[in-house]
Amino acid sequence: MSVIHLLAAYGLCFGLMQEKARPLTHTLQRVPWVGGFFGRLLACSYCTGFHCGWMVYCLKTVKSGLSPTWYVEILLYVFASAAFCYVMDLGVDLVVRWLETDASPGSRDV
Repeated sequence: MSVIHLLAAYGLCFGLMQEKARPLTHTLQRVPWVGGFFGRLLACSYCTGFHCGWMVYCLKTVKSGLSPTWYVEILLYVFASAAFCYVMDLGVDLVVRWLETDASPGSRDV
């Protein structure tokens, strides 16, 4: 799995969790019997990242073809994507909050 694949998975994860595809996410959450599952899924960066991993793997497979060891590759993609999205979500969120707090006009003593 390359860096571009990890970034693609994180981009999908971020977009879904931040409701950048609101018609899709709201439709999924309203599906009878499974809407609650999608609501919980979209609240967890590890879970959403897991599913974004197989989506990115499918896109890669369309481009380059299915390999004989696809079942191993897809496992690597889903878990690497899940871990990367989880770490990025926590790390980026902490850094952005720190920057917002530190950069606010009243936060520094002059």
